[in-house]
Amino acid sequence: MLAVIGKMLTPAQPKITAELLAGEMQKRVSLPMDLGDGFRLDSIVASGNDVVSTVTVSQLPAGPADTALRRTLEQAAISDACREIAAMKAEYVKLGIRIVKVFKNDKGGEIVTAVVDPASCP
Repeated sequence: MLAVIGKMLTPAQPKITAELLAGEMQKRVSLPMDLGDGFRLDSIVASGNDVVSTVTVSQLPAGPADTALRRTLEQAAISDACREIAAMKAEYVKLGIRIVKVFKNDKGGEIVTAVVDPASCP
């Protein structure tokens, strides 16, 4: 879904912003969207130069998530984002757009936030 930036760069639209990218991504999905395995994509919004996706992880016990789960979610989000933008990495870097994924539990409590700076992707 993050690869839409390639389709958006045209002579008529030479400057892509996080807001334009988030809007285009919103058009391509019906929110909330079941991602399977207890994950649900709830929102995609822009915040400054960040494209922020909020994902709810269901069936977690109340209270803080354990460190291993937080680390696993963060690493998976970074890996997924880097893989998705690989073909357009240079454009993301040039435009200064970061990818942020916020994971929450069913009660709305934040589990972890993963921030991906495309320049740090392999």
